[in-house]
Amino acid sequence: MKKEGYVSLWLGKAQSDDALWEYTQMAYTEDGDCAPSQFLNDFQIKKEDFDEDFMEQIYADLEIYTLGEFLLGCSYDEVIKEEFEKLTEDMDLGKFHAGLLLYNFQYDGSVAEIQHENCSLKYVGSVRYDVTDEKRS
Repeated sequence: MKKEGYVSLWLGKAQSDDALWEYTQMAYTEDGDCAPSQFLNDFQIKKEDFDEDFMEQIYADLEIYTLGEFLLGCSYDEVIKEEFEKLTEDMDLGKFHAGLLLYNFQYDGSVAEIQHENCSLKYVGSVRYDVTDEKRS
């Protein structure tokens, strides 16, 4: 659900950046009506429960072994990297090279993981982020 100051993270694998994009993007009709993406359907997220402008997709050509390395370059990376590393320190995340961040959204974890031919994602968790805490150079 929408929750200001929280970010939710999914990690997994995708056949390509395009496959991840197709899986996460909502479709619009000529009339401007919006159909939820396969991601929203799979994880039972209502399209009105988040703002698609606050969704960030991550794809790396090679599998990444550390979460901190994977999140570098994401919005608010200095803040969320540390929080997600704390959250996952006892988790086995396995290998991954695809991810999705939903900002100002706290997922309830009702669906933990999905598997598709071109994309598989696992819900990792949600953390609080405060942009006033972001380290600035």
